[in-house]
Amino acid sequence: MTAYHTGLALDYLERIRAKFDGNPRLVLKAAWWSNYMPHMAEMIPNARFIVIVRDPLDIAASYMDAGKRGEARTGENRFPPEHLPMISRDIARQYAAIFRNRKKFGERLKAIKYESLVRRRLDLSVLGDFLSLPDLADVSGRQDSGLVDFDQKHDGHFFSELWGKELSAERIGRHKEVLSQAQVATVNNATRAFREQFGYGSD
Repeated sequence: MTAYHTGLALDYLERIRAKFDGNPRLVLKAAWWSNYMPHMAEMIPNARFIVIVRDPLDIAASYMDAGKRGEARTGENRFPPEHLPMISRDIARQYAAIFRNRKKFGERLKAIKYESLVRRRLDLSVLGDFLSLPDLADVSGRQDSGLVDFDQKHDGHFFSELWGKELSAERIGRHKEVLSQAQVATVNNATRAFREQFGYGSD
């Protein structure tokens, strides 16, 4: 099965590469792909993987915010508060898929704390070396070109007012404004092992 899907995965990537004039670097981003990253590590030997590690409480708060934005736009809240237990388990599962299979990645995996990234405590040149993207530090300073209409994008409720703007630390601790104490306890119970592993204390 791995050999079969390896062919499919490599063909898919080459087809995408061809659409961008054969650009030698493809940067693919989707949070839910973390569930498949251990398989991708086996199937795509030249791929490197970056995992942004963030306090699950703030991730849960972002889900709640996205649900409210979606409700304001369409009348439907895809992430209502009553779904928080399921959302919390999903957050834990996505991270566990990677860190329980870390040996499959070898030296091709880097975990970066969101808090360090937005507070600019991360040497982007080192990260650029890891990714073979020497101009990463320069690219990171670019802001929204104005060509993307976030309101018209599918699932546009995921785009907050910070999208396409300069890195900002204002979302750190956002959960304190969004989650009740009972909701904090729900998220903590589902993500306790992860929070302890990466030094996120109980709230």
